[in-house]
Amino acid sequence: MHSVELLEQALETVKKLGYQVREECVGGNGGGSCVVRGQKSLFLDPMLDIPDRLELVCQALQEELANNPVPLSKELAARVQQGFPRFVPQSRNRDAA
Repeated sequence: MHSVELLEQALETVKKLGYQVREECVGGNGGGSCVVRGQKSLFLDPMLDIPDRLELVCQALQEELANNPVPLSKELAARVQQGFPRFVPQSRNRDAA
């Protein structure tokens, strides 16, 4: 399955789990999940490429699924279970090289 399809699937899942997904420009520096006044939010920088955005959504899913298990496709479950030590935009790594 392609990254775009996985991203769409992952976004659909976090929305079902009660996240408000917002796209906010932060200069390609990422985003992440948080809870503000009881509302779960996931911020994604539209300047990030698809793999970076997918990584951020999978990080939120990984945290959420510990408390709220939901069914995932085989491909998405494998991606979420990979684990992500700390988000560093891949696009930023390519720019530095």
